[in-house]
Amino acid sequence: MSLGVRVAGVLSHATSTPIYAVLLGTYVLYVDGSLSPSGVAAVVAFLGILPIAGIVIDTVRGMTDLFVSSRRLRPKYFTYAIASYIAGSTYFKYLGSLLEAGFILTYVVVTAAMLAASLRLKPSVHACGVAGPTTYLVLALGPHHALLYLLLIPTAYARLALKAHKPYEVALGVAIGVVFTAITYVGLELLDFYTP
Repeated sequence: MSLGVRVAGVLSHATSTPIYAVLLGTYVLYVDGSLSPSGVAAVVAFLGILPIAGIVIDTVRGMTDLFVSSRRLRPKYFTYAIASYIAGSTYFKYLGSLLEAGFILTYVVVTAAMLAASLRLKPSVHACGVAGPTTYLVLALGPHHALLYLLLIPTAYARLALKAHKPYEVALGVAIGVVFTAITYVGLELLDFYTP
């Protein structure tokens, strides 16, 4: 295995959706004034563990790989993730952490869009998982967060170097993440979701 492929593997794991989601979810808790050990534990559970529990279990059983390379298996795992995100958004809405609830709710919509796209195509979950949450931070917290879009460079490199995706699949993942996060954020604003 070449050094480039090993580096791509490390980058692919480092920019995976659960890791990025937990990091940004914790940051959103901080900005929202809701940072606490129980809040972080909930972020880890709803954004990091529960959405991928089915994948991990099935990987151990030899039914898939951690990246769910088979497009036909993706809908099942997207459904698990959506259920986790709905529970997480509901939990934080109940606690009054509205920014966090909205952040997680965008995962519901974006993951549903990825599920629909995956029925015919194989958009990059990694690229979507960086683009979508970054878009939320830009819209909710300001344009200075746009620097996080630079993480799409190593993410795209990793997915292409590992031959997990074609360039258009990476671009499609980015587009789904940006567009559906923006639609969700604006919709939540129009519904006064962020007003206690």
